[in-house]
Amino acid sequence: MKVESLADQLLFTTTRIECSDSQGNKSLGTGFFFNYIKNEQNNPFLVTNKHVIKDSEGGELFLFSKKNDNPKLGKSIPLHVPTGFLEAWFGHNNEKVDIAVMPMKIIFDTFKLKFEDVYFLTIPDSIIPSEDKLKEIDSLEEVIFIGYPWGFWDSKNYLPIVRKGITASPINVDFEGEKKFIIDASVYPGSSGSPVFLFNKGMYQKKGGGTTVGSRLLFLGIVSETVGRNSFQDLESIPQSVQSRLGVKTNQLLNLGVVYKSELITETIEQFFESLEKPKTQDS
Repeated sequence: MKVESLADQLLFTTTRIECSDSQGNKSLGTGFFFNYIKNEQNNPFLVTNKHVIKDSEGGELFLFSKKNDNPKLGKSIPLHVPTGFLEAWFGHNNEKVDIAVMPMKIIFDTFKLKFEDVYFLTIPDSIIPSEDKLKEIDSLEEVIFIGYPWGFWDSKNYLPIVRKGITASPINVDFEGEKKFIIDASVYPGSSGSPVFLFNKGMYQKKGGGTTVGSRLLFLGIVSETVGRNSFQDLESIPQSVQSRLGVKTNQLLNLGVVYKSELITETIEQFFESLEKPKTQDS
C-alpha cells in the first residue's frame, strides 16, 4: 500500500495489543504511537490505557514490515513478550487517570529491531490543540477514533477500524471537573486506548461562522471507557477492563465514550522522564 494522504497515515498510528494474565486469560485493546519532543529530541512512545495492561503477564504487539518506505499489508511483525510485559509500562501518577506509556526504545531494544525495517507512524505532539486552538473548537464537532472494537480488525491486512462520532460534551470544558470529555460514538471493549481526532477534510466551519478551505487535524485524546447500563448496576461508566476480563453482560450500551484529554498524555510522559531523574537526585 502506498501511503499518500493524511487519512492513509492515520491508519498506521495504532497497534493491536493482546495481553495475557498468569492464568492464561487473554484480553484485547488498542495502542497508538505518539512522538513527544523534549530538548529538541524526538521521543516516540506507545500509549494505551492502564486497564488494558492491568494484571498482564505477557503481551503481543504488531508492527508492519516496510518496503520502499511503505507498509507491506499482510506482513505484520508480531512482537511477543511472554513475561514482564506490565513492567515495561509507566502509568500516570494519578491512579484515576487511565493512561500508560512505554518508550518505543524498549520495544526496539528488546527485539533488536531497526526503525528502517518496520513501518509505523507517530502522532506528533504538535497537533495537540493549544489554548488558542481550543477556543476555535465548537461545542459540537465531528470526531474519529481508530482501534480494534471487540478485537475486530482486517486480519488479512492487519489494518484497524476507523469509527466516527460527535462530541457529546464540549472539548474545552473539563467533564465532571476532570481532564476528559464525552463523545457520542459506538465505543466498545477493544476500543480502549484508541486515539481520538478532530479531522475535517477539505474544509470546515469556524466556530464564529464562516467556512475555512483546507483540512484540519487535531489530536484530542484517548478513549478510556464506554457508558452503559447492565443488570447489576444502574447507569454509570463501566470500565472496559471489567467487560472484557470478567465477561459482564451489558444489556444496553448508550453509544457514549469517555475520552481523556491529550494533555494528560504529555503529562504522563513528563512524569516518566522525571522518574528517570529521581535515582540520580537521591544518590547525590
